[in-house]
Amino acid sequence: IFVFLNRKMTEFQIEDIINQFFKENNRTQLLLETRAVELWKEIVGSFIAQKSKAKKVCNGVLYVRVTEAALRFELNNSRTEIINRINAKLGTSVVKEIVFQ
Repeated sequence: IFVFLNRKMTEFQIEDIINQFFKENNRTQLLLETRAVELWKEIVGSFIAQKSKAKKVCNGVLYVRVTEAALRFELNNSRTEIINRINAKLGTSVVKEIVFQ
């Protein structure tokens, strides 16, 4: 995307424009929460992602639907590691807790 500023053409990445929009409208937290949900498959891998789905982040809590009880048990045991990996990818502490449903 090209934007004309003072008769000079400046190139921006779409991601930069979106980030700036969210920042200017005090929606940075919403953007980070959405990104946390999108990271689920990357963090847990495709096998687990096929049997689970991150739904939303609300007040620092990531809600994840899990189809199998045994997998829910294993994910509960890995909760802290998953939270740390998500927050590391985001570069800030967005997810404080995970609720597996």
